[in-house]
Amino acid sequence: MTPERWEKLKEIFGSALECEPAEREAFVREAAKDDPELLSELLRLLEESDRDSKLLSRPALTRARPLESDEGPRFPPATVLAGRFRIVRLIARGGMGEVYEAEDLELGERIALKAIRRIAPDSELLALFKKEVQLARRVTHPNVCRIFDLAQHEDSVNGTTIMLLSMELLEGYTLSEHLRETGPLNFRDALPLIEDIAAGLQAVHDAGIIHGDLKPGNVMLASQGSEGKARAVVMDFGMALPATPGSPESSVSRGGTPEYLSPEQAQRGPVTPAADVYSFALMIADMLGVPRPSRLKPGAARMPSRWARALRRCLEFEPSRRYGRPAELAATLRRTADYRRRAWRRAAAITVAATIGILVAIVVLGRTERSQGTSSLLLFAEEDSVSVRSPSPDGRVLAMTSWDTGNLVLRDVKTGSIRRLTHQPPGSRTYAGGFNVRFSPDGRQIVYVWASSRTDSEVRVIGADGTGDRLLYNNSLERSATPLDWSPDGTKILVSLGALDNTARQLATMSVANGSMQPIQISGGTQLGSAVFGADGNSIVFTVRKAKNLGGEIHRLTFGGADVILISSASNNDSVIGWSPDRRRLIFSSDRRGQSGIWAATVSEGGVEGEPQELVPDAQNWAPLGITRSGGLFYRHDADAVDVYTSVLDLDGGRMVSAPQRVMDRFVGSYAYPNWSEDGSRLLFGSSHDRRQPSLVIHDMRNGKNKELKFNFRNISRAQWVEHGRAVMALGETTDGVQGHFRINSSTGDANLFRSSKDLEADTEGVWSSDGKTHFNRFSDFRRGIFSLNVETGERRILYVPPPELDVATENLALSPDGRTLAFHARNDAAKSASLMLVPANGGEPRTLLTIHRPEAFIFGSFTWTPDSRQILAVRTRDNRVSEIWRVPADGSTPSKIDFPAMRIACLRLSPDGKTIAFMRPQWRSEMWMIQNFL
Repeated sequence: MTPERWEKLKEIFGSALECEPAEREAFVREAAKDDPELLSELLRLLEESDRDSKLLSRPALTRARPLESDEGPRFPPATVLAGRFRIVRLIARGGMGEVYEAEDLELGERIALKAIRRIAPDSELLALFKKEVQLARRVTHPNVCRIFDLAQHEDSVNGTTIMLLSMELLEGYTLSEHLRETGPLNFRDALPLIEDIAAGLQAVHDAGIIHGDLKPGNVMLASQGSEGKARAVVMDFGMALPATPGSPESSVSRGGTPEYLSPEQAQRGPVTPAADVYSFALMIADMLGVPRPSRLKPGAARMPSRWARALRRCLEFEPSRRYGRPAELAATLRRTADYRRRAWRRAAAITVAATIGILVAIVVLGRTERSQGTSSLLLFAEEDSVSVRSPSPDGRVLAMTSWDTGNLVLRDVKTGSIRRLTHQPPGSRTYAGGFNVRFSPDGRQIVYVWASSRTDSEVRVIGADGTGDRLLYNNSLERSATPLDWSPDGTKILVSLGALDNTARQLATMSVANGSMQPIQISGGTQLGSAVFGADGNSIVFTVRKAKNLGGEIHRLTFGGADVILISSASNNDSVIGWSPDRRRLIFSSDRRGQSGIWAATVSEGGVEGEPQELVPDAQNWAPLGITRSGGLFYRHDADAVDVYTSVLDLDGGRMVSAPQRVMDRFVGSYAYPNWSEDGSRLLFGSSHDRRQPSLVIHDMRNGKNKELKFNFRNISRAQWVEHGRAVMALGETTDGVQGHFRINSSTGDANLFRSSKDLEADTEGVWSSDGKTHFNRFSDFRRGIFSLNVETGERRILYVPPPELDVATENLALSPDGRTLAFHARNDAAKSASLMLVPANGGEPRTLLTIHRPEAFIFGSFTWTPDSRQILAVRTRDNRVSEIWRVPADGSTPSKIDFPAMRIACLRLSPDGKTIAFMRPQWRSEMWMIQNFL
């Protein structure tokens, strides 16, 4: 079939679908009566379309709520099917089956369960569902619906066998339902959903699967979180097929939905993942409510001009001329989006409920993901009040820090019950607490660091039953020890040695019996990462960070001094996690396939045997916590987001004029640390959307345009304007590990080291005078106080040395616009108080301006001056969650509260216009998961 005939076929077929079903055949016979070959193809497509609408894999399902019908569910609530699934409620009914919300008694969680009626043991339909389960279980990705298992139930009442398909339980609308109810999306609202779908589809392709039936009805917009955002989930693998080994091609035995078929699918020819890209482009056009891309012209009303060209490329008749990867298409759409001056906010909410074909869904707590025999169980969402440290070797409990008191506690994985190990009194939480927890190999002892203040801490050992708490080692500023791992025989602890002044890390072993330390000699200049004992306990295996941002490699060093590279590949980031239970396989993380995954390598005395094997293909934002004796992995999945907002205030009236609005609508969740230019026309902040290439963004408040400065650094952040806008000073770390303050030309982006952190004796950003000639900061050993540095003469002046009871470590320095006064933060942990203090910039007597008491605190960046240098806006945050903005006169008169929405606010900055504030809003969420049988 030629491209021209394909376009004609699509046009006739599309028009036929708009007719009533009974009239479609007559319509195509009339439209193609002079072309028998074309008519034959059209009749076949109509037959496929009719067959498709009657398949069980696409029942006519409605929203995910109990059905109102005279006919009750076949299985009432509390019925147990196949001895495993307890029915909760009927969700939907199709022509050959029903979908229920059910409880999986074996896993103890809610799932979606499809009960398939009247199916013969040797039928094509049963084979279809078996294939669907086999293919779908290959993929574990948040944007792909998980299918768990296929089981059967013997119905003794009717003497029939009922097949049961268990799936992830999702709540939401299908994309097709959403478009019918709300109409087309604009490109801003569509883009995040397109990126979700592309990520899911890419994961499907990476697993060696062609979906074969991508359309709006096979995408769920799953509701999640209190903000009403939707997560797009690709579903329904009924038409999916595996790619032929050694080749990307395979043949489709049955077509998908005709109006979304690629030409090669329609002709029953060999297909590649490019067929899914074709369908994806048609679906994007439908989302935007524009003509199909083959007829699109630049400047289509609901999309940027270059989007039409990108989508037309996806509709090329020849598959090789299309985008080869969904991720590439999504990246092109993101990159070429023609954002206008006005910063649009993302769609407020897609609040919905629905289910489709292969029904599915999220259960907020206790959901399960499965892939190739593994199962991942979501244990709970980690909140601000707790922090998980380590699992026990048997996987029964998690050691955690309770942030209310700082005490170590053990949480039972099954019941969620909490047992306290250490006994600091309630309400006494300061900086004290237990950190860096590690269980001994037998699970009977726990080593941990107890910090009694920011400067004083100890390495201690306690029994898992809470008895026998004893001191092993007193940390100091010069030599602090952090536990990393226990030796296999439980007699030694591998520790990392470091100092508060950021000098190079070192490794050592510590005796469990008496705390004596034995340093481990590693070649000079090595940048160390994670580390564990070797398999036999007579060596260590550790991660080395390579220079020039070339990733990391894994070494083994025997205690006799032999250093061997175990794992290294090009520029990959490889990092040690731990050992398999038999200590024969080294488990590590790696991005060698382009995304972070979990890998295993068999290690013998001679080194690595064979090629490493990938165990988990997608482990993005995972923080592995430990491997159990049964081969399970506990990990934390971080979904933190930080964004920069602006708002307009009426300071005299003590009220908000305009509501907070996110500055950037691209890469939401990756912007932080705003700072205004001297005239208030530009806003500078950091971006972390590309983890491998950090950047700074200069946002022009006059026209909404953004200028991005990218750096080949490990990190660059917390930037400030200097030299009246000609330059920027920022904290950074080069690929060679040099840390310090870098001067950046704001026009060219050229960066040069101004002072290393070691030379400056400070490792925080401090604050700069507007001309860039004076720098104010705290010493790394903050007990030495706060200083000013004349950058031209090198003269350093000590402005304030805190008394022993005060702590000035929090990064809250603010210089008045007239350059005369420095505001800083002093905390008294014993009195449970924090103070806003002032000191003359040239030296003099400090004074206290405002004191607050817990549960209130001044968090990072809580102070900013008004342009007249007469007042300070101070952020008072309660329980680290909700912030208030207060206006504090510098003359000591009564402070007043600004009427402002309740939210967490950090890094508050007031524009020189005296009205517009910029701030960052951190939103932290971590999920605790346990993945079973991944080895």
